[in-house]
Amino acid sequence: MSSNRYICAAVGRRDAYQVPVALVEAGLLEMLVTDMYCTRSLRFLATCLPAKLRRVVRGRYHPDLPQEKVRSLSARTALCCLRGMMQGNLDAAAGRLDVLCGQLAARYAQRCPSHLLLYHSYAWEAFRADYHHKPRKVLFQYHPHGLLEESILRQDAMGTGNTLPRLRSTTEREREVWRYADLVLCASSFTKHSLVSAGMDPKRCRVVPYGVEPPSPEPSLTAWKPGRFLFVGSGVRRKGLHHLLSAWQAATLPPECELLLVCREMEPALRTLAKATRQVRVVNGASATELSDFFASSMAFVMPSLCEGFGHVYAEALNYGCPILGTPNSCVPDLGGEQDGVFCVPAGNIKELRLALERLALMLPNRPDLREAALRKGAKLTWRRFRAGVVECLSDF
Repeated sequence: MSSNRYICAAVGRRDAYQVPVALVEAGLLEMLVTDMYCTRSLRFLATCLPAKLRRVVRGRYHPDLPQEKVRSLSARTALCCLRGMMQGNLDAAAGRLDVLCGQLAARYAQRCPSHLLLYHSYAWEAFRADYHHKPRKVLFQYHPHGLLEESILRQDAMGTGNTLPRLRSTTEREREVWRYADLVLCASSFTKHSLVSAGMDPKRCRVVPYGVEPPSPEPSLTAWKPGRFLFVGSGVRRKGLHHLLSAWQAATLPPECELLLVCREMEPALRTLAKATRQVRVVNGASATELSDFFASSMAFVMPSLCEGFGHVYAEALNYGCPILGTPNSCVPDLGGEQDGVFCVPAGNIKELRLALERLALMLPNRPDLREAALRKGAKLTWRRFRAGVVECLSDF
């Protein structure tokens, strides 16, 4: 007879450990299986590491996640990473860790016995294993299904005359694992749509939007600069940056308007296009403090993404009272409507994006109420709400 508890599995600090913490709060966590977790001994050993690596190691921790509820593959993780560096193929090393996590989750579920709540990159081996009991198999799908993502990017490349960007690598493990799940949780309606497009019964899927950490101190609603539009993210076409720059070039905007692009990296062709576009400033990455200042001082946040599993940056912008402009291919439709400071245009439609930029440039300086509405909406997007949503889905299941 199985217990009512769940084995959870994920590599890295996935979603800041909010799913296993939700299970802890509900008394439902049997074990978290992960690649590395900062135990007391590892925290002590990390003092010998370089500052940047020390922050990474110490970040693999959550105060509400009991250490006795975590089983990590620290030694195997180190060996996999070392082998990957020697072979010059870290992607292959990451793939091996995904498989190991899934296999270990299966062994613990067989031994306990327990149910399974696994992120989709690590569920294939566990969901397909043999069990003497009948575990519930709950999948958390954090990326859109690979087939829809590939189709969207191919169509965009054909429509713009660009070469197809490097696609996120997907395997049968990721594309087909949903077929073995009894219940699938997604962070956005778009991710659910991508699974339904692949053939999943929509009744088997529930949407639980992510939360974000609230800014501290509470942001000021009067520090923004009229005309400043902000983009934060990878400087790649999947984020719709090429469409944003094209729409900006074609738009008729007041002279005080500025497009601020905060990108740690940017595709060379997009960097060239940005340099050739008027009233555009590129910032090569930003600290947490600088990023907070950018959100607080911008009139609107804009990211016309082609494909997002969620898009935390939209929620982060709302938390600063910064209205957002995005596309349906993300969490944006789940966050609210125009009365909440949430604006949406079809993905890949440069004309509609241009019109939206022109409209917001004229409207937002005269609508301080939309900043207040955005702040109220952002304040509701908490991790506590996300955790409660996960537990509610399990209790209804």
